[in-house]
Amino acid sequence: MNLLAESFVPSHVYDGLVRTGAGGEEIVPGLAHAWETDGTRTSWTFHLRKEVLLHNGAILDADDVVHSFSRLIRMPRGRLYSFILRDMVEVKALNRLTVSIRLKTPNELFLSFLCTSRAAVVPREPERSLEGRFVTKPVGTGPFKVAEWNDGFYVLEAFPHYFQGRAQLDRVEILHVPWDAEPDVADAEFPFHIIQNPRPEESASLSRIHTETSVRKFLTCNTKKAGPLSDPAVRADVMSCLGRLDEPENGSGPHDPGGITGNPGISSNPGISGTIGIPGSSGDSGTDAVPGVPGTVGAPGDIGGSGSDGTTGNPGAFDVPDSNPRVSGVPGDSGVPSPTGTCRPAAFGAAGSLSGLSLRIATIPQYAADARLVAARLAQRGISAAIISVPPEEFKGPVRMEADLILFALVRDRDEQLRLFDLYQTLAEHVTPLARAEIEAELHLIAREPGHAARAEAFSRIEGRLIRERELHILYEKPVETAYLPSVRGVRFNSQGWIDLRHVWFPQPV
Repeated sequence: MNLLAESFVPSHVYDGLVRTGAGGEEIVPGLAHAWETDGTRTSWTFHLRKEVLLHNGAILDADDVVHSFSRLIRMPRGRLYSFILRDMVEVKALNRLTVSIRLKTPNELFLSFLCTSRAAVVPREPERSLEGRFVTKPVGTGPFKVAEWNDGFYVLEAFPHYFQGRAQLDRVEILHVPWDAEPDVADAEFPFHIIQNPRPEESASLSRIHTETSVRKFLTCNTKKAGPLSDPAVRADVMSCLGRLDEPENGSGPHDPGGITGNPGISSNPGISGTIGIPGSSGDSGTDAVPGVPGTVGAPGDIGGSGSDGTTGNPGAFDVPDSNPRVSGVPGDSGVPSPTGTCRPAAFGAAGSLSGLSLRIATIPQYAADARLVAARLAQRGISAAIISVPPEEFKGPVRMEADLILFALVRDRDEQLRLFDLYQTLAEHVTPLARAEIEAELHLIAREPGHAARAEAFSRIEGRLIRERELHILYEKPVETAYLPSVRGVRFNSQGWIDLRHVWFPQPV
């Protein structure tokens, strides 16, 4: 199951109290048309829009908001952005259109969290309706309602009463396309109008546009573990072997390629219909990305099923066809194409080389291709690297703490500061006590800093410290790209870098 795809659907079915503006820094109204906080910035009051319709015909009220956040607070700790949920003390309805949320301590990332799909508002009523109804047909307030919900295939239909205006597409079909699927006649007859992160051969005749989103792959050192990497000199030598890696050949880039096809004027319907193809992935985390729908997988940035790392279940998942083996050793001659790069003189071993050093790299199946490139480069200096690839839901367990190197990915989108906070909280668990204290002190200041730019500077200080100490090594970063046919109109992106289907349209034939 494709992790990012499972957040694509909720972003069109549900809404939050607030949302991120076009620039990525401003918070603008969503289901709440206004809000305020007290002088301590721990008590927040949200005023809901009047007569916002749910897909089942009911009217959204404050009790639905209370239900949504109470459900989140009750969920197990360790999920994505759980540091915000831990701060929530009370959520209550003051009246039918007013909600109060009280925090333990002020947190300037609170409003940013409310913009994410994790904080989507779900109605309380469907859970008390006929058994199974909410699972098969989720109900929200978004621009599209769910018409069909099966394994790997979803049908969305425009919700004509959407409070921010009706979508131009009438119907959207979303399907998971196997990575190894061969093109067939249907592909040739009905080409995708929009391709997310296209391959060169797919986009020669298409327009191309970059989103504001990129994906960064990097390694961190587990310096809390007693071993060779606790020595700064050895750590520096190991990191110097890596340099910048190229993207794996079998990787598809930060976002899995997907396509949208449009068919103007289908049968008697004068509107527009679209189909989205989203390639499958091996990273099913089994968490609830779709609010209230058990068994759906993690949203963007959801690490290890629980998502507390803020990184590994995000866009950038690579096709890893041979991901079943849990441990794969990479000796000096691994059979993996050797990446370019050289090491400077090493400090390990009696002869002053790294030869004979054995390391363990922990990652998840989506990033196994990257791990193999890292292992191949280390093998050039005689370092044996065993790749420990576990499902996302196990990544938060002892496997990570027993590894020497941990391969992460970070989605750099409009939610980047939330993701960085989650990332550094988790990374602090496997560094030295001094480094942990310094990181946590910076995070404490960040949570209380109202300025976006000042928070960005503080995150940069954490990154700079980790790089200087050779506890963090950036492998590569790649922007998310979209290709589309000239006939497509209204191409724009949401905060996760996905096409916002509400604005897509195709000209009617004349």
